[in-house]
Amino acid sequence: MTFLPGLAFAAPWALALLAGLPLLWRLLRVTPPRPRKVPFPALTLLLGLDTARRQAESTPFWLLALRLMLASLLILAAAGPSLEPIPAGRSDGPLLVVLDDGWAAARDWDRRREHLDQMLAAAERAGRPVLLLPTAPPADGGPLTPGRLASASEARAQAAGMEPRPWPTDRKAALAALETLPFDRVGRVVWISDGLADPADEALFRRLQGLGGGLEVVTGQSGRLLLPPKDGTSSEHMMPVVRRLPAAEPEPFALRALDARGLVLARTEGRFEPGRASAEALLDLPVGLRNRLARLEIEGERSAGATLLLDESSRRRSVGMAGGDPSAAPLLDRLYYVERALAPHAELKRGEVAELAADPPWT
Repeated sequence: MTFLPGLAFAAPWALALLAGLPLLWRLLRVTPPRPRKVPFPALTLLLGLDTARRQAESTPFWLLALRLMLASLLILAAAGPSLEPIPAGRSDGPLLVVLDDGWAAARDWDRRREHLDQMLAAAERAGRPVLLLPTAPPADGGPLTPGRLASASEARAQAAGMEPRPWPTDRKAALAALETLPFDRVGRVVWISDGLADPADEALFRRLQGLGGGLEVVTGQSGRLLLPPKDGTSSEHMMPVVRRLPAAEPEPFALRALDARGLVLARTEGRFEPGRASAEALLDLPVGLRNRLARLEIEGERSAGATLLLDESSRRRSVGMAGGDPSAAPLLDRLYYVERALAPHAELKRGEVAELAADPPWT
């Protein structure tokens, strides 16, 4: 029930208690009855007593006003007030929520879901039906379809179990799903976007606006993307690249390197400069630890984009090279081209066969 724009009450019947405030005023002003005169023969006992008359004082006005104000606040609290901004163009039609639930929405998924729950709670108070349309394809690879038109309470239960997908959204498929809606007009349209651009954005935007009820676009923190590391200046250096949406503010981040058991082998920090969309972070790891790496991740961000799985291509194997003449001119050395080919990918150790056998490079 709404009395003022943006103000709603979950239990408006409790406001009827405000009608009892005049009665409370009367009760608070009640004073004890005036004393009665009782004859007492032993007048001698009363000699020397103070005979000044004292009148019972009434409750001060400021105290009465304070008590009435506290009672009014308790009644208003019992009515369950809540702020519910009403966008322009809102009507009594259904609420359509387009939700980007791809990997880029995982960074602040809890806040997105909290905002969605607040909208659905307002729709539940207004008795408005709801239709949820996620934009990430289903796990079975099937076509993207809108959910059925349901009550707001059912939609809240459905939204509580939703989790971000580890793959990107498909807004072209979402646009096709909108063509299958059982109605042509809605009361309100909300698009909770992950902030990433898509070739189908303009067409989807026009289609949502054409449904009526106005279009409200809600954004949040978009996920960051961890790219494969660049080779550093030596075998002990790795330089992963992190990308974000362009922003004017600087932003720090931290990377962790973990092995197959989840143990942290190294940690480093980086920083996005103002206006930059990418940044690098330097990881210093001995070859032995580097070969144990299983994944890199952005600290504090649980998403597919913030996790990078490593394979054999990220490891540096130790190779022993016997033969040749290291003292000869480079181009005349028989192992020159072999060494040039293996150097970017392996740790090389040259020597005689007996020397390499006594101290293998892979130990």
